[in-house]
Amino acid sequence: MMGIRGRNCEILRHQTTINFQQEAGNQDITYFFDDTTNHYKALVNVRITTAVISEGFKLEVVVIDRNGEEDVEVPIFPEAVGGLMGQVVVQVEDAKSISIRKTDGAGVNGSIEIIKDFCICCS
Repeated sequence: MMGIRGRNCEILRHQTTINFQQEAGNQDITYFFDDTTNHYKALVNVRITTAVISEGFKLEVVVIDRNGEEDVEVPIFPEAVGGLMGQVVVQVEDAKSISIRKTDGAGVNGSIEIIKDFCICCS
C-alpha cells in the first residue's frame, strides 16, 4: 500500500488476550511492554471477573507513555454488569507499558485484551 510521501507502508495488527491474577495487597503489575519506536494505536479492554472489595479498594489501568510519564490512569469500578465485576476500554497511542494498579482488597482475576494497529514504512 502506498503511504506517507510516496513510501511503501503497511498497516499491521497484533492482538492478544492476557489472563491475570493479582494477589492480595498493594501492587502494580505490568502486563504489556512495548520497546519499539513504531507509531501505533491500541484498544485495551480490561475485564475483572472476580474481586473482593473492601474499604480503600482501588483498581486502575495505568498507561505509561514513551517518555516514562504516567499518561493515563483509568479507574475500574467493580459493578456487576453482565456477569463481570468491572470493565473498562481505553484507546492508547504509542504507550510504553500498560499495568494494573491495585490497592487493598484480596486477589483480583481478569483479562486484558489488546488490539494494536501499527504502521511499518519502508523506503
